[in-house]
Amino acid sequence: MAIGSTVAEQLLGLVVLGYMLVCIIMGIVHAGQVKNLRQFALGYKKISTGVLVATIYATHIGAGATLGLIEQINNVGVAAALIAFLSVARWHISRVIFCNNVHRFSKCLGQAHIMEQLYGSFGFLVSEVVNIIGSIGFSATQIMVIGLVTQYFLGFSAYIGILIGAIVVTVYAASGGIKAVILTDVVQAALFGLVLLVVFFMSAHKMTHQQDFWQLIPEHKAWLVPYDWHSTLLVLGMTAYALVPSGFEAPFIQRILISGSDRQLQKAFSYTSIIDFFVVFTLAGFAIMLIPDTGENNLDKVGILSIINNATHPAVMIAVAVGIIAVTMSTADSWLNSGSVIVTHAIVRKYSNKVNDAGQVRLARFVTIVMGGIAACITLMSSSILSLVLTVSCFESPLILVPMAAGFLGYQFSERDYKCSVALAVLAVLAGAYMENEFGVISLFLGLVGSIIGLTWRKKWGLAWFSSLSNIRRPAYSQASPRFLGVISLGLQEAEPDRAIATTPAVEGG
Repeated sequence: MAIGSTVAEQLLGLVVLGYMLVCIIMGIVHAGQVKNLRQFALGYKKISTGVLVATIYATHIGAGATLGLIEQINNVGVAAALIAFLSVARWHISRVIFCNNVHRFSKCLGQAHIMEQLYGSFGFLVSEVVNIIGSIGFSATQIMVIGLVTQYFLGFSAYIGILIGAIVVTVYAASGGIKAVILTDVVQAALFGLVLLVVFFMSAHKMTHQQDFWQLIPEHKAWLVPYDWHSTLLVLGMTAYALVPSGFEAPFIQRILISGSDRQLQKAFSYTSIIDFFVVFTLAGFAIMLIPDTGENNLDKVGILSIINNATHPAVMIAVAVGIIAVTMSTADSWLNSGSVIVTHAIVRKYSNKVNDAGQVRLARFVTIVMGGIAACITLMSSSILSLVLTVSCFESPLILVPMAAGFLGYQFSERDYKCSVALAVLAVLAGAYMENEFGVISLFLGLVGSIIGLTWRKKWGLAWFSSLSNIRRPAYSQASPRFLGVISLGLQEAEPDRAIATTPAVEGG
């Protein structure tokens, strides 16, 4: 239901439409600078640390990290808010894993090519499939939110709202390539930061000045300690989801490859963790503030905006709506860009002698448009932001994160090991979905465990966490900690440049 014909609504409409127009113009302006697929995918020869931080965080803070987090805290309770703070640690884990020895993959265009270098053709195939599905799925999540905001506040139908969101994101992502995506990321990150300040002060004021606020939270949403086996698994699943490193997904890998500098990436991820702490703190407080208005019920995608609208001042609602659109667009364009690069490069590899540089760029733009259209169709079939995000994550994280982290850390596993990891991870995810009746955090947790066991099983290390690792070739930096993956000791010593890494030649750019 729309707000109605008010000055606030008209102002919101003008701001939103004006912002979308600016994004399209930025994409068109940079269209002429894209000469080949490598420029479409990576674009920069050198990027400043500030811009790198902005684009990394703008890519991360999409619908799942904003409305998805609010939905989770409202449906689970205060415990979910506390666990959300653990997500800040993911940036330090990412820094340790993905910000060392990046030069090994300097000739790669993206995630699929790194997986091919580590695990051969099967790694490339799985990465392609997972990331095409992931790119469409995560883009659909963002388009869902854009369509929802335009529908709810501007009075458009759901179809028109989704169509507007899909067209805007697809046009500037397809035209300007990664440069247009990153420049809009910087603008979107700055805009979201301003909105966040407004939300923070409003949430703090309500929780500190409303005397009966904490008494209005329903009992089943006020628990902090798990009370049965299901709540225990739920806590484990949410913890695993919060700690899953950012850096293995295709858009993040693009930004890691754009930088190519260990030192710059380490700084960027450190600064990003500081930003994320304040963002999570604000969003968690905002979500808790909305729990009394939700009551005993659970939220869906429409209910979130309805509750926010009823609980906040119209001016704040305008700021929130614009901020939501900004962060969702910044994530959608990144996923569309990375997904189109994966598909385009696969086609170019097959018909390498028939597609010139200009043809590759045209093909990448066409693929971007097709993927945007598919994402819009999926948006119409989904009712929950969180469920869509988790469904994609349940397969992406176990199948890509674990083997890629092992490769970046310098551990050498074979293509056969990776096949075992994929098989066991998929079975574990399906088992979790059967237990939970959905692809949720329990499925994700079991999938990660299954992936680790499957990858290391042939090395007789799958279940023996504290046994000798003599059968596994460890990189130089892990020698100080023989009973651990080397995560803690990674920063203690310099790794040998080419130790314990697969030697399959990297994939050259188009």
